[in-house]
Amino acid sequence: MRLVSDPGGPWSFSFPPYPAHANYLVTPGVSLAGHRSLSMTFILTLNAPDWFWRFDANNVCNIGSPPFVHLYFQRNADDLRGTPGATEYYRWWSRAYIDFNSSGRFVLTVPLSTGNWVDVLGHDNATNVPMFLSAEQDVAYIGMTFGGGCFNGHGVAVTNGSAIFTLISLVLD
Repeated sequence: MRLVSDPGGPWSFSFPPYPAHANYLVTPGVSLAGHRSLSMTFILTLNAPDWFWRFDANNVCNIGSPPFVHLYFQRNADDLRGTPGATEYYRWWSRAYIDFNSSGRFVLTVPLSTGNWVDVLGHDNATNVPMFLSAEQDVAYIGMTFGGGCFNGHGVAVTNGSAIFTLISLVLD
């Protein structure tokens, strides 16, 4: 998968053909403490894609539904295991998302407050506010993830047709 940008322009990529897939699009982050929200604006250009997102046999939720994109941030020192009681509170996804139902320009803005984020195991950030606040203060990456069904970042591919994701902005307010 190739991420391209015109000088001073937006970043874009084509969703790859299966079995390759797009999972995470991230950039080094800064502390989110003191900010009110994280927002992204993007354009989705679809040409009759047949989507594939079931890269994990346990992903049995919403079979046949379109894939989606979530906002995301990750704490420093994450081991990517999501171990309960240890690193499960190191990666956070917005509860809100955008489905890939149609072409268009989309904006997703999510407040950095209780009830708007879930951890790697799907627990609301209200279940452990101190760990959420710690993650907000010690950010390694911010960005977005692509997934479907039960999993927010396990990847999206096309089997027919095409789809282009163009990121216009990723903004902290």
